[in-house]
Amino acid sequence: MSTFLFKIGGNALSDAKDRRRFCDAVSTMIDSGTRVIIVHGGGPEINKALEMKGIQPKKVNGLRVTDKDTLDVVEGTLSSINGSLVRSLKRSGVKALGVPGYVVALCKRKEPSIIDGTAVDLMYVGDVSSVDIDAIEGLFDNGITPVIYPIGADENGDHLNINADSMASGVASALRCDEMVQITDVPGILMDVKDPSSKIDEMTLIEVDELIRKGIISGGMIPKVEACREALGAGVEKVRMMNGKDDRIIISDITSGSKEGTIIRRG
Repeated sequence: MSTFLFKIGGNALSDAKDRRRFCDAVSTMIDSGTRVIIVHGGGPEINKALEMKGIQPKKVNGLRVTDKDTLDVVEGTLSSINGSLVRSLKRSGVKALGVPGYVVALCKRKEPSIIDGTAVDLMYVGDVSSVDIDAIEGLFDNGITPVIYPIGADENGDHLNINADSMASGVASALRCDEMVQITDVPGILMDVKDPSSKIDEMTLIEVDELIRKGIISGGMIPKVEACREALGAGVEKVRMMNGKDDRIIISDITSGSKEGTIIRRG
């Protein structure tokens, strides 16, 4: 039985129509015998919630500096997003269960980041150190699709803010998923950003680096491909980047070897 992990970016399913289409596709995949696990983030919503609380968002090397007040907002916002996604999945016939990351993984606090020779404490920010495979398999055995939001906990029980890509890659590699799918708001990697027909169907990390060097992959695409690199480095065999907002894309077709999106392999 194949296992697919979907990592959903903050902007990918913000529209109700896109979310419904994704949930219907997950339902189709499960009905056909595929096991699905979902990990989501919520960066844009978190930033809005922090601003409403008068907390200025701060990031270092792409990671959110997270003090106690920020952590409370992050956790509450992610829990709310999770609840909304789970309800949408259930309306599509999926037996979904929302769980925080600490239910299925043990995390550890990240070391301070070095910026211009100075150590910057990220505070309550962590990485996945191990995954409770039995807990996830137990959910699968009961026909449950786990929907994970990236709040972890360390061995002392302290909650930690985990980057969603790190949570997804940690879980996907531990489960030896057949594929990790990045649901984004772009069709994949394009040779020409103005021409959707220039999408690359499949490539290696070496080829990715060459396109970065040439400036073909640039700007907002770089964090997306770096997330794929992180997953491959964690042991995931292949990562697919695809657009969750394009109603021409049939997500459930990926189980039959379709050319949707761009597949990246270690290579």
